[in-house]
Parts: sequence; structure tokens; C-alpha cells
Amino acid sequence: MTMPSGAENGSRQIISIEINSSRAGWNNLAIRWDASSPLHPERNLQLNKFDTTIWVNSPPEVDDIYCDSNQYSRGDRFECGVVTDDDSGVMSAQIGWRVTYENVSSNWTWQNTGSQDGITWWTTIELPVDVELGVLDIAVSVKDLSNLTTNASQDGIAYITNAPAFWYGIHVSTVDSADWDGATILSSQPNTGIKRGHVLTLKACVLDADHEIVSGTPIFLPSRGNVDGMTYTQGSGFGHHCYISSFTMPNMGSLDPFFLELRTNDGSFVSKRTIQIQDQNPVVNLTLHDSNGSTTNNIIADGTEYLRIVVSDPDDDVENVYGDVSIKWPGQTGYTVPIDFSTSNISGVALIPLITDGAIDSGLLEIDVTVTGAHGLKGSSSLTSEISLSLPEVLSIDLCRGGEIVDELMFGQTADAVVRIKSTRELVQTTATLEQFGWVVSAPQQGIVTCGIDNPLQTDVYSFRIQLDSSFVPGEGSLGIRIVDIDELTSLSYLYFEFMHSPPEITVEHPQNVSHASLIEVLLEMQDADGIDAKCTASYYQNGTIMYYVPNSTVMDLDGTGVWSTSWLLPTTIEGDIELKIDCVDWSGNEVEYSGLITVETIPDCIDNCSNFENETVEATQSYTYQIIGGAAGLIVVLFMTSMYARSKSRSGRSDDSWQMDTSTPEPTRDERIPGGWTLQEFLNWLDGPMPDDWTEEQWVLYKAGMEDLR
Repeated sequence: MTMPSGAENGSRQIISIEINSSRAGWNNLAIRWDASSPLHPERNLQLNKFDTTIWVNSPPEVDDIYCDSNQYSRGDRFECGVVTDDDSGVMSAQIGWRVTYENVSSNWTWQNTGSQDGITWWTTIELPVDVELGVLDIAVSVKDLSNLTTNASQDGIAYITNAPAFWYGIHVSTVDSADWDGATILSSQPNTGIKRGHVLTLKACVLDADHEIVSGTPIFLPSRGNVDGMTYTQGSGFGHHCYISSFTMPNMGSLDPFFLELRTNDGSFVSKRTIQIQDQNPVVNLTLHDSNGSTTNNIIADGTEYLRIVVSDPDDDVENVYGDVSIKWPGQTGYTVPIDFSTSNISGVALIPLITDGAIDSGLLEIDVTVTGAHGLKGSSSLTSEISLSLPEVLSIDLCRGGEIVDELMFGQTADAVVRIKSTRELVQTTATLEQFGWVVSAPQQGIVTCGIDNPLQTDVYSFRIQLDSSFVPGEGSLGIRIVDIDELTSLSYLYFEFMHSPPEITVEHPQNVSHASLIEVLLEMQDADGIDAKCTASYYQNGTIMYYVPNSTVMDLDGTGVWSTSWLLPTTIEGDIELKIDCVDWSGNEVEYSGLITVETIPDCIDNCSNFENETVEATQSYTYQIIGGAAGLIVVLFMTSMYARSKSRSGRSDDSWQMDTSTPEPTRDERIPGGWTLQEFLNWLDGPMPDDWTEEQWVLYKAGMEDLR
């Protein structure tokens, strides 16, 4: 090469020299400048040579390719590695794998590696569960610090086979633990048995990396019972697969154990378990019912309630079931009776009446029922009911006369009292009493009568005959009802009403037609439930004008029958119709009236000797008047004696149909209206004098008018 002199441009250059060495390791390099021009020879040769040493790197070496086994199953995880060597050190290595089957290879799968010494590089390979079966090929790519790479491979380093299957089960619900993980061995003869008629769950699991879910479904094979359906479910981890199905052992079958086998999809036997059958106890259900059949929680012990016992057996029929019921009422000794069930294949039913034998206390009714099923197992149930004895209650007391409700009753009258009662227990005593100011009189019970309206709550109805006697006084009184039930619970109730005096009842006898100037005789009989204690007065009217007045006089009591009489000798001037009015008042103020009509014949006309006829008529009239007055006085005596005689005959068993009147004419007497010891003039003077203090003006006027015929 030629270079200009140092004083010229270009005398300094940088030259690149490419060196290829075939020897690895350290190499010496010498660079020299030799001047060959004779015209310009070198003068300074010290800088014409440069010596240096350089390193020539070699590619890394692959000493070994390995895997930890020569056979793997699909889904396995394993380790493969490479052993390297390099003059400067290996920086990294990659390992690739593929599967070759019958000269057909899959694509390479490359994975990074790791190393602890820079010599051995390794990685973990996980075969997919669906990888093809064949041989495993391994390839490596190693790079050193100088970025030199060495590639190597080893075919058929290991065989790839189907993964093994490990089966566990069959797990039975209610027999085995619910926490079973699906990968542990179960006992071949568990102590716990299954229950017939229940739907159970069977479960089996397999550990198989390359398990085929559809084609690998196992078989559950029982010696008895029914297996329904098969469902896949994911296990707890990789390669863990489970299958579940339902299982039912029919009711009413044998209690002998049965076998449960697990087989693979091709029928190969895997395992066998012996499962016991557990009999179930009969089930007893108790309910309390009232008289309407409705369920109730509280018993009132009215004798209409009953216990309903229903027995069922979950896994057997109840045709031959039997049992006993024990009943204990509070305050009584308990008793036990056998149960007669009306059965079907499903259940047995028995109705037990809840009837007490005598009195009970408040407290708890205790019921215990025990039954025995088809295989000797027993079932039982207990029931208690709070019993709160309630007092018998009088719902209503109705007082009636003739079927009509009244709120008052007169002395001597009879009435019906109907008592309507609500009682949950049997009544042992029901009494009625009339009460007033502490005085008590019992009322007799009688047959049922119509009075008042029935109450839908009533349980008992009683009727009593009510009559007020003379031991009571007018005013308010009460009808008391006392009821006692079998438990000696007592209730009192009262009906308050007015006790009233009864009015007297009279029968009046008098002539309907009389001749003029004759004697009118009136006879009055009186009945009064309060007793005969009354006074009567009589008035005679014609054309609205009082003609004669009889003042108050006492009614005589002839053995319970009142008798009162009066008479009036008609003046000769009176003819035509006369109205008779009688007023009677008893001691309690009750009044009774009578009104009647009497016809007086017309005075006959005089043709001859009229003066003599008039005198004779007057004399005859006066004579007749005396006879009548005497007869009226005697009549009272006769009536009294006749009444006493009639009652005497009645007591001796004989009776008279009517009063017997003595028709004999008594001796003439003075006018009975004149008080004894008085002359007629003295009586007339008294009438003309002042009105007596105990008379009313109306009475005085009427009385004086009735005496005018004496003047």
C-alpha cells in the first residue's frame, strides 16, 4: 500500500483487517509495516511492528440429553434435561419435545430450562391427557456467552402409553361420610344401613389422567334395588372424575343385606360392598279433636272430644300393627287400653273417646301411645293438653206465661221459667228458688216448655214451675238458679222481676127482670190469689142519674171464697132499665168492676077503685119490704152456712154443684141500712149533718142519694 508523506493529507489511515482463525483458544497476532521503496527508505523502524493476543471462541458442546424415565403415561409430569460444556460458559438452553407415532410427528413444543451450575439444564414436561400414544422425541438448543448456539436432538427417548385408572367407591349417602373425597378406599361392609323407600345417592370416582368421560362411564350393579340415571361430575383435581346416580330400595322388602358392585364401562369388576338394610320405626301422630271434628289444642272435657291416632310405617305396611294408649286425667289414676286400628297399606287410624270417669282437677291431660310395627320395632308419641275447668254458665233465664215472656208475676199466678245453661262438664244439680228479702222458696222442676229462644251455645235446658204464694210481698224479687257440675264447680245466676198482687175476680148474680116496687137482690162471689180482704160498693143508675148507692162494706171470707151481697127495695116510681155498677177494691189497691142491666116492669094502670088499690099497694109494698129486708139478712146467714156445709162435704169426698138457697120467708125486720140502735129519724138527721171524716165527697153524695127513699 502506498501512503503519502507525513506532511501531506492522507498520511494517517484506519484500516480494518478481517481475521479468520481455525484454532480455538488464544491466538497471537503480529502486524508489521515493511517499507520497500528504495527512494524513500525507513529511518525509524521501531514503530513498524505491533504484536497482540486474541481469544478465538468455540461453540458449546452437548454432552447428554436425558429424561427421568423411559415410559410415560398421558397426563404425566416428568423432567428432561441436557448436560453441556463450553470454553466460555453456557448462557441458556431450551428443550423441545414432540410425539412421534408411525413416522408421524407432532409439532415441537419448546420450554425454557433452568440450571444451578451452568452445565446441567432441565425442565418439567406435562403431557396432555389427549396426546397421541407413541414415542417421545427431545431436542435442545444451547447458547454460550459468545452467542454461539449448538442444536441437538434424541428421538424415541421414552414411550408414551395410556394413563392407568384408579377407581374408588361406590359411596352410599346416609351410609358413608358426606365428607368423602372420592379418592380413598371405603369399607366393604359398613355398619350403617340404608332405609327402604328413601332415594339415596351412589357415587364412584376415578383417578385417570386420560379418562374418557363418555366412553369411560362405570356401571353400578346392585343385587337388589333400583339404580336410576348416571351423571358425570368433576372431581377435586386434575385427572379426578366422578359419577353419581340415584338408588332406591323398595318398601316392604326383606331386611337381608344386599351387594353393590362397581364395574368399568366394559364390565370389568372393580370392587364390591355389602350394604345393610335398616328397618325404620313406626311413626305415631296424635291430634285432639272437638265434637265437630276440628283439631284443638285444649281439652274442655265435655265428653264429646276424642283422640285421633294415626300410625304409619315408612318402609312396611301397617296391616298387623298394634299398640296401647295410656291416658291420665288430672286428679285421677291413669289407665291403659289397647288400640284397635282401622288400617290400610299406608296408615292405621284409631279414634279414642276422651271421657272422664268422675270428677277431675285442673291440670294436664297426659297421653302416651306406643305401637309395634311389622318387624318388631316400636314407635311412640306423647301429648299433653292443659285442662282449665270452667264454671258452668247460665246463658239465659226466661220467665213466661202462656209462652210469652213476662217481667212481672202476680200472686197466685203460675209461670214457667226456662234456664239455658252452657257447661263443658256433666251437671249433677240444678235448682231454682224464689227469693225476696232473705226469704227463699224452692221452685219445682218440670218438663220442658216453650219459652224464650234457644242459644246456640247451650248444652242443657231446665224448666221450673214458678208460683208466688202469700209468704211474699209486692215489690222486686228474684228467681235464683244454682248449678253444680260433676267437678263440684258451682255457679249462681238471678233473674229479677216484680212480685205483684193479683186483682180479685168476681162473679155477680142478680135478676135480669124484676117487677116494679120489688126487691133487687145481688150476690157477689170473689176469688183472690192474695186472699179475701176487700170491700165493695154498689150504685144503681137510671138515665145517668144515680138512684141508689150502697157504701163500702167488707167482703166475707168463706173458706177462701169471698161473698158479698146487697139488696134494694125499688121505689114504686121506678120503672124501665136500671144500670147496676159494682166496684171492689182489695187491700193492695187492685180494683175490679162489674156493670149489669136490670129491667123493671112498667107500673100497671088502675081502672076501678084506684084509691083503694093505691093504698093496698102501699101497704102490700111495706109488708113485702119488711119481708124482703128480713130475707136479705137471713140470706147472708144461709149463704155462710151453706158454704161451710159445702166445704165440709167437699172435704169428706162429697160436693155440691151450686149454692142451695133457702126460700122460706123470714120474719119482717127493720131496714138493714139503718144502723143498729138508731131510729129512722135519727138516721135521717145524721144524713143531713156534716160528712164523716173518712169519707170522700163523691162517696157521701152517692150514699145520701141512695137513702132518699127512706124519707
